[in-house]
Amino acid sequence: QPSKASQLVDAMDWAVAQNADRSSAYFGRLDTSRVAVMGQSCGGLQAILASADPRTTTSVIWNSGTFPAGQPVLSGAEATKESLAKLHKPVAYISGDQSDVAFANSEDDVSRIDQVPVFRAYARGVGHGGTYRTPNGGMFATVAVAWLDWQLKGDAKAAAWFTGASCRLCTDPTWVVRKKRIE
Repeated sequence: QPSKASQLVDAMDWAVAQNADRSSAYFGRLDTSRVAVMGQSCGGLQAILASADPRTTTSVIWNSGTFPAGQPVLSGAEATKESLAKLHKPVAYISGDQSDVAFANSEDDVSRIDQVPVFRAYARGVGHGGTYRTPNGGMFATVAVAWLDWQLKGDAKAAAWFTGASCRLCTDPTWVVRKKRIE
């Protein structure tokens, strides 16, 4: 059975319920006002759909992007170009280079999103599998932690990875960066 975008929303519901349940080990320990949604490949399409939930604070779309109009959608990952209009908080699109099967879709999505801050980066010499199978998730995991520290914790040091003309990823020759509405 393929997973579904609704499972990401179910996870938000679960976290809210656990945070409010006095018998839960998570009672009062979760900040449900700061929620990230992420997914890789087909999961990225699911994350786009789940990002419409008003509880979403930020989204990261890994090696993914919606398909052009007229192409069949994937079961459990029915995001379309129209779904992008429902994004309401900052989003990052991270992928491999042109060898990544989702590269063109990522590029097109970013060109269409104007209503929220968007960070787009792709790594040279990296394909659709990202760096997830390298120790500790490789450089993609490092980018994920920095993005979440900035977006969910307001960490200024982490923000330096993404903001300004000389942002850390902007000056790293491995990465190609494009930004919208991010200083």
